[in-house]
Amino acid sequence: MTAIDETQVRQLAELSGIKLNEDEVPEVTNRFQSLIAELDQLKELDLDGIEPVVIFPDED
Repeated sequence: MTAIDETQVRQLAELSGIKLNEDEVPEVTNRFQSLIAELDQLKELDLDGIEPVVIFPDED
């Protein structure tokens, strides 16, 4: 699992221009960690033989 801490959340907020109060940092960190955990589960999927889907085909 990819870990993220409060320092990284503060840096991400600053880089993305999101104003984050100091009292919001623990909750945002917790939610971010939950999201990362869910995304990490996707790595476990067996996608052999599944072709990618083109949602927006190139228009010539």
